[in-house]
Amino acid sequence: MAPERHDLSVCASRRHRRRRSRTHRVRHQYRSGVLRHRLRDEVPDRHRRSRHHPHRQAAALLGDPQGGSAPAGTARRPPIHPDDGQRVVGDRVLRDPLGDLGCLAVQQLGLQPVLPCPERHQLRVRVHLHHRHIALRRPQARAHRQLPGPGEAARERRSLVTHGPLVVLHDHLDGGVRPSTVLDLCHAVGVATPADDAAALGAWMTITPGMELVDAFSRFDLVNAGLQTADALRRVALEGVEDLAADGVVHAEFRFAPLLHTAAGMTPAEVIAAVSAGLDEAHRTTGLDARIIAVMMRDQPLDISMQVVDAAIAAGGRVVGVDVAGIEPGFPAELHRPAVERAAEAGLGVTIHAGEMDGPHQIASALTCEPSRIGHGWRIIDDCTVENGRIVALGDTAAALRASDAHLEVCLTSNDCLGQPVAEHPLRMLADAGFRVGLNPDDRTITTTTSRREFELARTLLGMTDIELAAMSERAAVAAFLPDTDRAALVERVRSGWDIAVPRLVHLAEREVWESCRTSGVYLPTEFGRDGFIHLSGLHQVLTPANRFYAGRRDLVALVVDAHLISNALVWEPGTGTQEYFPHLYGALGADAVLAEIPFPPETDGSFLLPPELVKVVRR
Repeated sequence: MAPERHDLSVCASRRHRRRRSRTHRVRHQYRSGVLRHRLRDEVPDRHRRSRHHPHRQAAALLGDPQGGSAPAGTARRPPIHPDDGQRVVGDRVLRDPLGDLGCLAVQQLGLQPVLPCPERHQLRVRVHLHHRHIALRRPQARAHRQLPGPGEAARERRSLVTHGPLVVLHDHLDGGVRPSTVLDLCHAVGVATPADDAAALGAWMTITPGMELVDAFSRFDLVNAGLQTADALRRVALEGVEDLAADGVVHAEFRFAPLLHTAAGMTPAEVIAAVSAGLDEAHRTTGLDARIIAVMMRDQPLDISMQVVDAAIAAGGRVVGVDVAGIEPGFPAELHRPAVERAAEAGLGVTIHAGEMDGPHQIASALTCEPSRIGHGWRIIDDCTVENGRIVALGDTAAALRASDAHLEVCLTSNDCLGQPVAEHPLRMLADAGFRVGLNPDDRTITTTTSRREFELARTLLGMTDIELAAMSERAAVAAFLPDTDRAALVERVRSGWDIAVPRLVHLAEREVWESCRTSGVYLPTEFGRDGFIHLSGLHQVLTPANRFYAGRRDLVALVVDAHLISNALVWEPGTGTQEYFPHLYGALGADAVLAEIPFPPETDGSFLLPPELVKVVRR
């Protein structure tokens, strides 16, 4: 059915008369050809002939019932592609490169595109269909601000990505101390600093690509020289939570090595207690309930690691996990496996630094300890075959890592400091290949970054969409070291906070079942009678059920579903055996809601990777 027409020129009030002048201006643009050929370029030739097509309707609305064509000799603009395919419902920001009202009528008539354009052309639009009026408000101009680079202040107070709450799983306590605090603490214990003001010290503390590891670690040595008293540890814990809370973080897990703070006589238990006291105070003032991960150093003997684990178990309370960190080459994580196993038996979560400074063999060593998370892990790309910007095959270690469902705590800026440029980081490729990934700041002061800046880098330099950013935040919440009830509440808070609509979903169907149902126009898979709903997935979720339930199957087809057309029966809820939310369709799937059907063959080993055509269609 053709979209309902709205005659913007019918005016019965002063408000409508003001609006009519805008409409006349747009009609003039259309008749003069300024706008008409732009609208025309956005629709394939085979659709322009239909009088029911929305672009044809727009032409009639703007005063050209025949639809018209571009004036002879007029250069055609390249088509403008939608970035997420969402319809205009309620309040939207329409990106309108065609002018104030150029594509407004097209949007009003039901077209899907939300067109990209500079922020200065954005319009805030409220659509009231039954009242048949459109109210416009142009947002205030915002000053452009570049991302902070090396040598700038360590605190990024302004949120660059403002969509939803963040979860930080990888943040070193000694890597995020404010330069002014480092000055105070070092001077209090008589430790000389390279500079006497916070700005200069902050510049010195920042590590840069190409810096020798010895020089990089000297920054941490200076910080830890001032963190040898309970008051100092309490202060940096409090300030760390304040900084993360100001950045939109709703859950944080600080990690530190207790034995690095015992030079002045404190025991590991006293170190943990001091940090816990700072987190308690911060919780009362900020509402952010941060937790602790106790770190074992790879280059220390096993008996020292056992002491760290024993202190962590005895402390309880805010201590939720253990980590193995430090120099990777020559110190595989499996050397500390007995200590890790003791921590896991006591109910602590396990994360291990691996694949940051060394290759996939370090990740293979870490997997022998059965961690639920891997710190960094980006070097797993060295065990993958990459073609045309996508992973096309997994090596043995990469396949084992993906099958383990271990969450990768990725840190873009930190990896950049070690020589991996952010623009070339494999984060998005890993996510598309089915690895569970999240974003973290690692060392906020030392690398001059913030949690939210990491997300902005993923957006601007890697091209990741808001849907992908929200998915990473949710998966980080799912991977948090929390009791089940607390974790479920965190996941729900993150989901509701981002509130990102996913316009296209995917269902894996048996080809014969789909083809038999397609003729009737109604599709019901065999599992519907058992579960009462049809299993759907976001693009980032497709490979989880595919590899878990359909490995080796060669009769699958991926159906791309228009979520808008099934919204009345669509429910997002935790999947079976996980707290990650999946879309479930409580009803039949109409064939008209299926936008595309794409072959979904397995790899030679029976596992699955996303077909490039599926990625293209879903993200179109």
